[in-house]
Amino acid sequence: MKNVISAFVLIFMTSCALAPMTSVKTARPLGKGNWQVNAGLEGTYSLLGGYGVSENFDMGLLLETGLSSNYGIWSKYSFKSKEQDGGSFSLYGGASAFSGFSSGHSFFVGPIFSYKWEKFEYFFITRFNYVAWNTRDINLKNEDDNLFDDIDYLKGSFSYLQADTGLNLWLKPVFAINVTAKFFYSFEAEKTYGTFGFNVLFRFNKN
Repeated sequence: MKNVISAFVLIFMTSCALAPMTSVKTARPLGKGNWQVNAGLEGTYSLLGGYGVSENFDMGLLLETGLSSNYGIWSKYSFKSKEQDGGSFSLYGGASAFSGFSSGHSFFVGPIFSYKWEKFEYFFITRFNYVAWNTRDINLKNEDDNLFDDIDYLKGSFSYLQADTGLNLWLKPVFAINVTAKFFYSFEAEKTYGTFGFNVLFRFNKN
């Protein structure tokens, strides 16, 4: 029984040693001087804000809260964009630091494609993620009853792929609701995992 409980605690405590799960939801640029805020639930509670530095280049900050708090900065450059109907293509990347039961940092980069048709916008993102972390491990060889005597402090790094696909429903030009399917492929485990996310998107245009 103790081994089962210890294994469960280990999985639960190390589950937040990841790059940010949330991503931007469109390849379209915001446009110079415009803002966007995304808030939702994507495995953890998330908040992402972005600002249009130029007509094709956006930068922003993100925050995720769970067992560990994840703080990040991101940027996106649009090579091809359609503000109204049509397809757009961008390159997206960033870095983050997280702290809590696990602590460390991450880097991520990948392409984004989106296609908007009237109120509907489909998007697809692939990301390469690299994570370096300090965390705790459970030593199941210790036979005493004190679980915290079994905790070892470890350092490590790993990389994995992430793919997000979803739909934005723009109820107004400056407001949308979003649903996202997220998939993760671990190179070490050679397994694929999946989850869902839900967001609301707010745009603030200077004009």
